[in-house]
Amino acid sequence: MDGLLPDVVHTIPKPQVIPDELDVEISDVEYVASYTWLDTNTPTIAVPGSPRLWSPPALPAQVVPDRGRTFVDQNGFRLGAHALAPLFAAADALGARTGRTPGWGTVDVVTDRNNLLKLLGWLDAGCAKRKHRGAFRIDVALAGAWTLLLRRWEERTAVSSDGTGFGDGFERRCSKDALGGSERGTLAGHCRVVTYDFAGLKMVVRCEVDAYRASKEASVDALTEQLSSLNMRAGPAGGASGVSSIVSIRHAGTEVAQSSLVKIKSRSRASKAQYLENAYLQLLLGQLPELCLGVHDGSGVFDSINSIPLDSERFRNAREKARPALRKLRRLLEEIQSLVMQRGVGAQLSLVCSGGELLLMQRTAEDALLPPVLMRRFTT
Repeated sequence: MDGLLPDVVHTIPKPQVIPDELDVEISDVEYVASYTWLDTNTPTIAVPGSPRLWSPPALPAQVVPDRGRTFVDQNGFRLGAHALAPLFAAADALGARTGRTPGWGTVDVVTDRNNLLKLLGWLDAGCAKRKHRGAFRIDVALAGAWTLLLRRWEERTAVSSDGTGFGDGFERRCSKDALGGSERGTLAGHCRVVTYDFAGLKMVVRCEVDAYRASKEASVDALTEQLSSLNMRAGPAGGASGVSSIVSIRHAGTEVAQSSLVKIKSRSRASKAQYLENAYLQLLLGQLPELCLGVHDGSGVFDSINSIPLDSERFRNAREKARPALRKLRRLLEEIQSLVMQRGVGAQLSLVCSGGELLLMQRTAEDALLPPVLMRRFTT
């Protein structure tokens, strides 16, 4: 991987399961911010934005194969080294209106959910997607006295779909753009930021959100019309403190309840993939309450859509398999935090998984994870 010095700073051992250790619990979940990437020539987000509106078709439904560009990491694609910036831009924009702040100086870890899934894949391959079980890199830095910043790193932030899958097509068929007005969000472009207690670690976690369910009192068409009206009165473009030169903000969209959020997935009926184990961890770490799983015949004809709540009995096996891995993840994050604290503020570091080992390495590039004005909030 480019941009790394050859010498290993530290080889991190896998934490072992401790008999009778208490299960890791996630508690005190709070919404911090949300935003939607807009389809513009310069990096622009709508704050608070909106997930797409869940609106499934009558079944059976034919879905066209995925072709063209598919985002792997839209934040990295649009902002490169500044991929964490919109998290803070959205939090500042909403905080200015509501007075809410996570208290940055009290946070232990700021990360994308994807980083946690990759670390879990290294800790326990049995509860992770295949793509989360191989080599990976996560850029890390220290902010303030103890806050661990984790920046997602992908070799390719977007790929070209070859027509063999139906995931994006199914998502388009089952949901509507909810920004309305003159704004247009991008598929896989809505991000939500939450804070929660992870067995004593205060986490700030960003994840992609596919859709949300309208309240039972409102029809899908009526709510879409209402949202469009709101957005036509939305404010002009602007910038949040410290990031206005990195990403522009348009005040558009509406906050939606955490309880209404939906993860959309699809699979072939013949697939043997561990889709429930994979989906369970995505829901849990992003604190999304529901999976909507579409099943097709292999040619894109979907004949069933299953709603599976996070606390469903169908996730029982996935829940049991994840428990020891989550305990190890909790201890691993604390170990990484300690190692990065030893190196101090300003150290340019990366976690690299290679050959089954997790290595802490030093980066050569002077690409700070956050600009100085944002780093300072962790010390005040």
